[in-house]
Amino acid sequence: MYYSDLILKLFNNIVEKGAGGSPAPFIFSKERAYMEYARLGKSMLQVSRFCMDTKDWGTARQGEGCEPSQEEMDHRVKHALEAGINFFETANYYHDGLDEIYLGNALRRHADREQIRIALKFYDQEDGLSRKAIFRGIQKSLKSLRTDYIDLLILPKWDYHTPIKETVEALHDLIKTGYIRQIGAADMYAYQFMKAQETARMHGWRTFVTMQSNYSLLYREDERELLKLLKEENVSVCSDLSWMLNKITAFKNNRKDQNEMIAEKNSDVDYPVLQRMSELAEKHDATLLQIATAWFFAKEDVVIPVIGIKELDELDEMTASLQIKLSPDEMRYLEEPYVPHGILERV
Repeated sequence: MYYSDLILKLFNNIVEKGAGGSPAPFIFSKERAYMEYARLGKSMLQVSRFCMDTKDWGTARQGEGCEPSQEEMDHRVKHALEAGINFFETANYYHDGLDEIYLGNALRRHADREQIRIALKFYDQEDGLSRKAIFRGIQKSLKSLRTDYIDLLILPKWDYHTPIKETVEALHDLIKTGYIRQIGAADMYAYQFMKAQETARMHGWRTFVTMQSNYSLLYREDERELLKLLKEENVSVCSDLSWMLNKITAFKNNRKDQNEMIAEKNSDVDYPVLQRMSELAEKHDATLLQIATAWFFAKEDVVIPVIGIKELDELDEMTASLQIKLSPDEMRYLEEPYVPHGILERV
């Protein structure tokens, strides 16, 4: 769904708490925002084409190594809302749980909960994804986030010590209680994900609607098997851009040093792809990051980039990529020099 009067009306309903505690209208900026929306898998959850992850915040204005603050989270959440983003991700283990508290406070102050989608990655460091850990942890997260329910609960990795039947049954029971609405997964091998799906299906339990991986223009190994499975299962792909962003940053830094650039050209298998990204960025008067994200939106299937923002300008840079339309020839040009990679470790 493209930006429209309907979306404008929807986001004009977002409420911001005024200085005196009374509600004040939070206006969705027609001048700034251009956002598209998609449905998560076979669910009815409509989300923005970007998901804002809280893991990389707390450093931009305070300096590296500083603890995040409520003020910082408020600032970022408001900026994301203005950009049309309604999909926010956090985890019970980010900053020892501070992220949940700060995000919950920020959303309560600045947004209408019914229009926002909260995704939570959950894993207990002692008891993994056992039934006991899940029920105990979700109750705590709901209090921290100051909400009655979580829209999407994500298993961030495979638990090799807990039977998958125990985990999936616990998730289904949480859905029945109304504490969570949908479930997703991350960093799993295709066989693991299918085992979880079939276990749920066999018992008539709720199946997964999202899978998060490192899929990007620079890492396309998931196209071999995982993406085919997800398409058949009608599961949405969420892409964690952290790995790709590190590669782009290194490429840009090395271009400033001729010796480093030569060394990278001779050793980095991603260099030819990055070089072509640079060429198209110049052609479209865009950045490498914008070309990398525009590539997602030119694909046939929906991919939702998950962005952890250190600088707010980076968020604006990414959302602007929605307006860059890559042609089929440009897509082939970008993809042609790709070299197979080793599988990134599933933790």
